Amino acid sequence: MECLGGGDAVVARAREYAAAGDLRFAATLLDHVVLAEPGHSGARGELASVYRRLGYASADGGRRNAYLTAALELQGELPKTDRAVAPEAVSALAVDQIVDSLAARVNGPRAWEMHLVMDWSLVEESRVWRLTLSNGALTSRSFAEGEQPPGAPAGLSLTLSRTQLMAMLGGAPLEGVDLQGDPAILGRLVSVLDAPDLMPGPLAP
Repeated sequence: MECLGGGDAVVARAREYAAAGDLRFAATLLDHVVLAEPGHSGARGELASVYRRLGYASADGGRRNAYLTAALELQGELPKTDRAVAPEAVSALAVDQIVDSLAARVNGPRAWEMHLVMDWSLVEESRVWRLTLSNGALTSRSFAEGEQPPGAPAGLSLTLSRTQLMAMLGGAPLEGVDLQGDPAILGRLVSVLDAPDLMPGPLAP
C-alpha cells in the first residue's frame, strides 16, 4: 500500500474502480487495506458496499450469500450463532482424529520447554495411543495392547473407555479411570492447549 500512497489513497483509487464498474478489482484493493489496517472505517464501509453490489449482481446463490455475508460482517451486523460442536459429532471421531485436534491446539512457544509422554489405552479397541509432547509439538503413535513401544516409558498411563476419554477431554475428573503414574502430566498438557477456534469469522483478520 505504501507504493500507492497509503490506505486513504488506495481507498480513493478503489472508489474510482468501483464507479467504473470494476468491482472485483475494487474489492481486491479494499481487502488489502482492511487486512493491513483493520480499524480503517472508510475501507470497511467501501468494501461492504462493493460486496453488496457484487452479491446483488451474482446469479450464483453461493457467491451471492458469501458476498452479502461478508458485507454484514464488515458492518458488524452478522448475527451471533451457536458455534458449539455437537457431542455426537465429537464422539464419532476416530482416536487419531481426536489426538490430531489436540495437536493442532498446542501453543508451540508455551510448550517449547515441556517434555511429557502419556499413554491412552482404549478398552474397546485393545490399542494404546502414546502421546509425546516435545519441542512444542504433540505427536502420537498407536500400538497393539501388550506391545512394548520404543523409548522411555510413559509418565502417565490411562486405561479408559471411549466414553471416559470424551468426558476427560471435556474437563471431567478422572473418576473410574485406571491410572498409573503422575496425574499432573495431564494437567501440564492441558495447560499448553489453546482454546479451539470452532468457526472463525469469514473475513475479519
